[in-house]
Amino acid sequence: MATIPKPFWHAGAPSFGCNKSAALHVLQSSGRNLYDPAFTMPLAAVLLPIALLGPPRALPLPQPAATPISLPVQHSIGPSQRERRDKMPMYAAAADGGVFPSDDVHVALAPSVQEMLKEWALPMRLIICVRAASNAQAQPPAATVFDTPLQPIGSFALQPSDVKATIDCSRDGMWWPCPPEALDGVFDMQAVVVGGADECSLDAVGNWIGASVQFALDSRVSDRVRLTIDGRILASARGPTRGVEWIERPSPLRSSALGRDVMQRAAVVFPADYSNVYARRRVWPTVYVIPPQGEFATQVEAIAEMLRVAGGSEAWPNAVHVVLDPSGPFGHHAFVDSMANGPCASALVQELIPALEQRFRLISKPSARLLLGHGAGGWAALWLATEYPQVFGAAFASCPDAVDFSSMVGVDIYRDESLFLSPNGEARAALRLPFGPKHDLVPLRIAEEVQAAAVVSPAGRSGTIWDEWAARFGSTSAGSGMPRRLCDPRTGAIDPVAVESWSAFDLVRRARQDRDGSARTLAAVARILVGDRDQRMREVGVANLQGVLVGHMQTAVIEGEDFPVGPGWIEIIGGADEADVRLLAQLRFGWEMRDHLVQCGHQE
Repeated sequence: MATIPKPFWHAGAPSFGCNKSAALHVLQSSGRNLYDPAFTMPLAAVLLPIALLGPPRALPLPQPAATPISLPVQHSIGPSQRERRDKMPMYAAAADGGVFPSDDVHVALAPSVQEMLKEWALPMRLIICVRAASNAQAQPPAATVFDTPLQPIGSFALQPSDVKATIDCSRDGMWWPCPPEALDGVFDMQAVVVGGADECSLDAVGNWIGASVQFALDSRVSDRVRLTIDGRILASARGPTRGVEWIERPSPLRSSALGRDVMQRAAVVFPADYSNVYARRRVWPTVYVIPPQGEFATQVEAIAEMLRVAGGSEAWPNAVHVVLDPSGPFGHHAFVDSMANGPCASALVQELIPALEQRFRLISKPSARLLLGHGAGGWAALWLATEYPQVFGAAFASCPDAVDFSSMVGVDIYRDESLFLSPNGEARAALRLPFGPKHDLVPLRIAEEVQAAAVVSPAGRSGTIWDEWAARFGSTSAGSGMPRRLCDPRTGAIDPVAVESWSAFDLVRRARQDRDGSARTLAAVARILVGDRDQRMREVGVANLQGVLVGHMQTAVIEGEDFPVGPGWIEIIGGADEADVRLLAQLRFGWEMRDHLVQCGHQE
């Protein structure tokens, strides 16, 4: 019988144990935001000398799965969640046939705002954001998208001809989950006009906005709500950052595809010895960092601090880091060539990277170009590595989004009929929070997430995860040019035409069908880290990818063929959620990237 080699494909690391009690206790007792890279990345460098993880260890080879792996997930709904009713957006009265006195909602526009909006050529929407006054974590626009449970929101189409001193928002709009006349209690409310071409978030630069105002709402009477829009969100002045050079250059490829001027943005972060004429190294390897949506600036600051603290040590690679801005008109474009966002991958590989290597002293070899990303950035790192193996030599991905479309936040888009309901009729969770060793609290359901996004932007420009995926993976609708959503936002019925276009970006399906291409590349260059308590249930797709690659390895052994058994690896960490993995990825990947560069002769 042939001996099966033991590659570095982890079936799952031991339960966190001492790692969590040591490193993560420091974080959890600090009161800091565990998702903030400006905090976790420098702290990772400080914790590295503790050597909590030790060098990577090869674990026994898991048996391949004949069918996709489905990890059991138990969702425990808390009492406050049981009290919440499912309500559809876009209705005039509350659910259950209730009729309430209509509230009098008006938004006043300052004269300067009126002048700009009357001349604005792009589509606009007036958004009214609502937040329970007891929720003091965020201003109303952010609360609409990021708070759980999601806060109420209203949306109104706005044409230049509609612009006047006061806009009546009492009717002809969409509200989720209910109109203001159905609300009782004290709420903060704020009005925003969204109309930019390059960014779609409610707090994007260029949006018009007013102050947050507090109202006491009573469903028994007609409330009077008066809001004002008198300002605009401007870009923060970006002063010089030590060791950083900000890059902004036009992209002819994307500009031609989208029919307007499109800029590429990045930040080059230099190691301490880059300008040292006495340094042993004169040309440098490059780590291309792809941050999650909205973290471009914070990642730049965090990487700069990381290089100051740990650059050149055994903790972190001594390399030039290029932090890429993944923002597009529909959110995180993940460097995919798509119909909605344009040829983002081609622009990176054919335009930006050659320009950087010509301007700076960067090594022009695949082995000297590394990809590093988290979440959507993790998926992008894996995608670019498989699409351009002749360009990139290694990819490091933590908690990568949607590697398997048969398990997208628990949904099998190929077989399931509804995005909102499981086959047994239960509401699907969009987000889970570990609640004890066996249960999860579900603060957000997919129906809520999709329907709120449809109210923010019926055209699919909400910037939330399902709209990002539609722009990234899907086709565009004839006539409007807007992304075709995966499902009907009213019913959750999955669109089979959309599924067909999405399937081309399914990494697990590609690896299963393309053993000598995508699968071979992933086995050779991908390092993937995820926890089995991930908030978006990403570990299921990663486990399925692991099973496909291991199956290819075993088939190759039986047939006497060659298939890589590393140095790529996949590790699913027991008991870890996304915040845990984000910290541990800094620890693990720092060592791994440095070792890769040393072995390839790009670092001493």
